[in-house]
Amino acid sequence: MNIKRIAERECANYFDGDCLAANKKCWVATERCGYFERAVIPGINREDHPNYNIYKIGIRKYRDSIQYINEDDQIEE
Repeated sequence: MNIKRIAERECANYFDGDCLAANKKCWVATERCGYFERAVIPGINREDHPNYNIYKIGIRKYRDSIQYINEDDQIEE
């Protein structure tokens, strides 16, 4: 599953292709998103999450294709 589809299903700020927090189109498929990395990924990238096996490939592709934010990095929103 691609990361945009995961955002559609799991991100509280996603609605109809837009980011409600930023009042613009969701950019998670092309750019880093601090909220997605801080709040969404940790909640779904766990073996006890019911969709973990479906989501793990999309999360891995996101991390590989977009420089992933580590806890030590500054997050701009």
